[in-house]
Amino acid sequence: MRILVPVKNQTDVFHDNMFKAPLFAVYKIDHIDPNVYCTCVDLISNPYSCQESLSQERFENYGICDPAQCTMEHITEHYILSHRMKSCDYVLADHFCDTMTKSLQEKGVNIYKISPFLHSTHIAIINFILGVSLASTLQHIHFRT
Repeated sequence: MRILVPVKNQTDVFHDNMFKAPLFAVYKIDHIDPNVYCTCVDLISNPYSCQESLSQERFENYGICDPAQCTMEHITEHYILSHRMKSCDYVLADHFCDTMTKSLQEKGVNIYKISPFLHSTHIAIINFILGVSLASTLQHIHFRT
């Protein structure tokens, strides 16, 4: 499994709109009973993180773009960025816009929303693995009436 996390640097989670993250860390998760191994395999720079088009007037809520003001060029940028993430199974992010969500889902990438208090990639990934593990266990619990 491959997981992508928007980051400020290799270890610090970026919590604003993932489209504005300076970098994306790609982690590979291997499950070899009874252990789970996590390795950072790539750092992807974001060509859109420092553009002039990302001015504060267009973005308010955690840097999320306003769909009413989005240009076709900006929407295309979301799709180009999501194409670079297509080898990932999951994206762990705190804030993301509808356009980014749609573009990732079209590439088959799932978004897992992380909590704003998770600041290190290490803890965010552990939280993700525990959440997925718990969710798969809970689906096998049935209530009788």
